[in-house]
Amino acid sequence: MPYRVEVLALAEKQIEAIDAWWQLNRPVAPLLFQEELASALNLLVVMPGGGRAYVQSPPTVIGT
Repeated sequence: MPYRVEVLALAEKQIEAIDAWWQLNRPVAPLLFQEELASALNLLVVMPGGGRAYVQSPPTVIGT
């Protein structure tokens, strides 16, 4: 059974900004970001538990 993936408004704005930058700065493959994002979202639809969970490291404080 396929799942539904919802992109929040903030993420949508970030996606649009990244895509605009990518198309401007990567003329050899202007659609690569869109294609890779679509592929990742499609994987989430069919296999939401696939892969490994990302655990963010605590920030490093320098000079304390």
